[in-house]
Amino acid sequence: MLEPRERLALCLMRKGEKQPFRIVENSSTFGVEWDAQYCINGSAFIATKKTGEVNLAVDYPTEQIMQMIRSIEQK
Repeated sequence: MLEPRERLALCLMRKGEKQPFRIVENSSTFGVEWDAQYCINGSAFIATKKTGEVNLAVDYPTEQIMQMIRSIEQK
């Protein structure tokens, strides 16, 4: 899950396994405990966790992600 304005990321699934995450909500708001920042470099998606761990996905569908981000920003 991505938050493009602040380049935040949260991994929900990895290799078919649900990852630990926390989303807090009440009747009027919700909050996501983001655990990483991300960057896109060509076809590479790089997520750096607050712990310092770096996850690199090569040949990732980054063009589609960037298209989606641009379409959201235009609204």
